[in-house]
Amino acid sequence: MSCSLNSFYGAVGIKKQNFHRKLNQEMKKADRVEQLQRVIFQIRTDHPRMSVRKMYRKLKLEFMGRDQFIAYCREQGWMHRKPRNYRRTTHSVTYRFPNLIANKWVTGVNQVWVSDITYIDYDDRFCYATFITDLYSRKIVGYSLSTNLTTVHTTLPALQMALNTRKGQPLKGLLFHSDGGGQYYEKTFTALLRNQGITSSMAYSVYENAHAESLNGIIKNEYLSCYTYSSLTQVKRKLFQAVHLYNQERPHGKLNMRTPNETEQKKISFNVKISNYTTRKFNYVTPAKVVINI
Repeated sequence: MSCSLNSFYGAVGIKKQNFHRKLNQEMKKADRVEQLQRVIFQIRTDHPRMSVRKMYRKLKLEFMGRDQFIAYCREQGWMHRKPRNYRRTTHSVTYRFPNLIANKWVTGVNQVWVSDITYIDYDDRFCYATFITDLYSRKIVGYSLSTNLTTVHTTLPALQMALNTRKGQPLKGLLFHSDGGGQYYEKTFTALLRNQGITSSMAYSVYENAHAESLNGIIKNEYLSCYTYSSLTQVKRKLFQAVHLYNQERPHGKLNMRTPNETEQKKISFNVKISNYTTRKFNYVTPAKVVINI
């Protein structure tokens, strides 16, 4: 195999190192494009008539030029007033973990964490908030805020905060559930999960990560959208306050009107069944209502 590959490199006139460097660059770009599509979907939901030129101006993308972004949106169907459906990028070469939380019973903390990345509007541009929530208590155990979509600025600092929050607690066997964004299977991120004995689980549509999507809506609509922000520092300050209020003071309907912190501190006992499912393991899911029974 090694000889045949060396012959291939010689035949096409490139060095092995250059080939792998180019491949890694293309995979990183595919990862970013994968997450970008989720952000565009959220923007289109909130701003159905925003032009793609205005969208590009607010996104401040470093890895994609304006004309390329417009062409990409046209190819994916985002030029319309409202997208017809939610689709993943057809050219992505990224890896997917299976959905391991479907129909699972959760009986305590540190059994399932769910996570997602969402955008926040400020000063005529966007920043990105990443949340990690314990599905049992609904407590936000980790979060981050950044101006770009790279792993080192989004999922990695949020995970490090979550690990600090749960420091000293057993995490082996914990399922970390997320969407298929590249930030969730980047090598540094998945290595940190494995070192803690945490197993990755992934959704194959927005229906399979509804718990994290719901949290995004709560934080943005109940705490952040009431204000305007002229700097990232202002957003960070308000986000810190929002997470504190959500964990400490906001009653949660699924917790029998208790707060997440109260649920954990009093060690309230109940069971949660996650009723979402895939119809094809590595393709797509049939849209289904996500139901949580407590």
